[in-house]
Amino acid sequence: MEETQSPYAPPKSDISIVPEKEGPGVKRVFSPAQGCLGALLGGALPGAYFVTMNFLALGARKRARLTIVVGSIIVVSSLLWHNLLHPRLLYSSVRIVYPVAAWLVIGRSQFTEPQILASRMLTFHSNWRVAGVVLVGLLINLALALVLSHLVSLR
Repeated sequence: MEETQSPYAPPKSDISIVPEKEGPGVKRVFSPAQGCLGALLGGALPGAYFVTMNFLALGARKRARLTIVVGSIIVVSSLLWHNLLHPRLLYSSVRIVYPVAAWLVIGRSQFTEPQILASRMLTFHSNWRVAGVVLVGLLINLALALVLSHLVSLR
């Protein structure tokens, strides 16, 4: 005798066919969209972090170090720019440079979203990690801005 399934029960399915990208050798990376959104919301510091971590996942330590140096110069110069000049002068036009740069570097010199999806060795970082990095980046930027504005006011 056949067992009838309740119309209110969820349908049965074999979820084991979903490929899992976990295990040894699988590297988590940031997609171009995650890098762009993180840099848009958090500025240059999170953008530089996303690019650096992807270079480290690729094993490109020299490029990661270069990204740290260039990112540090950009963060300090943008803080100086905004504290020494009028705070609203070109602020929104300068902030759009960070996400565009993160998108281009990740998409062109690292990997695109379809490449990550097709790879068995790469998977995406969680969007919660992106949000956490953005929050930490904003707090660090705030602390640096407060220290810099205090130093400028001592003149």
